[in-house]
Amino acid sequence: MRTLLNSGWELAAGEVGAPFEVDQVVWRPALVPGTVASSLRASGDWSFDTPRAFDRDDWWYRCRFQSPQVSPTGRMFLVFGGLATLSEVWLNGQLVLQSRNMFVSQERDVSSLLRAENELLIRFASLDAELERKRPRPRWKTRLVAH
Repeated sequence: MRTLLNSGWELAAGEVGAPFEVDQVVWRPALVPGTVASSLRASGDWSFDTPRAFDRDDWWYRCRFQSPQVSPTGRMFLVFGGLATLSEVWLNGQLVLQSRNMFVSQERDVSSLLRAENELLIRFASLDAELERKRPRPRWKTRLVAH
């Protein structure tokens, strides 16, 4: 039995490195699957005529849902077909997944974390902040790409 969580999503921008207060931010409707840009464009909060550095901020997605019927095995899983680059997933305040590769599917047993009412939060970390971090000198450099 599968329950798709593809509706009821919201998104909010978060400042990189600052504590994120779920109840202190402005949440906007989000299209899932989709991107921050596609969601903001659909809600009229952004257009192609207004440049915006989406990779500068952390972006948070939230979905509240009722616990689905228990599977015959009694186990429930969160399954993601791929989460954009640097992401962290919380279910009911508990970190359940960290991902650094959008091309890898992820699955987590969350049977012990489910409640009657649940909150799923996903943080997509700022790529700009990650690329600004100091790293060891590369073995070779190329002029083809900036990062």
